[in-house]
Amino acid sequence: CDIFLRDIAELSKVAVLARRFPGTTIIVNHMGSHIGPRLDEAGLHKWRSDLADVAVCPNTVCKVGGAQMPKCGFGFETREIPVGSKELCELTLPFYGYAIDCFSPQRCMFESNFPVDKASVSYRTLWNTFKRIAIAKKLSAADKFAMFYGTAARIYRLPPRDQIPKQLSAAVPENDQEMSSP
Repeated sequence: CDIFLRDIAELSKVAVLARRFPGTTIIVNHMGSHIGPRLDEAGLHKWRSDLADVAVCPNTVCKVGGAQMPKCGFGFETREIPVGSKELCELTLPFYGYAIDCFSPQRCMFESNFPVDKASVSYRTLWNTFKRIAIAKKLSAADKFAMFYGTAARIYRLPPRDQIPKQLSAAVPENDQEMSSP
């Protein structure tokens, strides 16, 4: 069950739902809601508290991404010169890092939100940002595998890497060197 809430005030209900249906895996898209500079201090505190409460439920996982959407308030879509992966990492790490800390890499997956994200960032820049976040968080090889592939494969019951059809195999890089460098 994938969940995204348009109103951040609803995030606390996900923990209630997860506790009521412990046999159902609940995937929290975009870390729950539109987050970023649009949140005031109270909103940020509520998001952090509610996300941590959701993460306590073992049947929940988190898609880490979406903070660069126009609705989150960074204003990337209005720039003449696009944001780069280094700056995007610096701006979004407080949010992405917090979600990873709450759920652990084994219950998180990096996600793009294309085509919505395209207004704010290129696909390459976004995935280079995720690589920078993995480095900033000092993720192990196993944690990186989980964040970039393993969690999604497990939750969505994707085939093992060696069983992915050849025409799709390019979408699943063997290592960071096969992806564009940051």
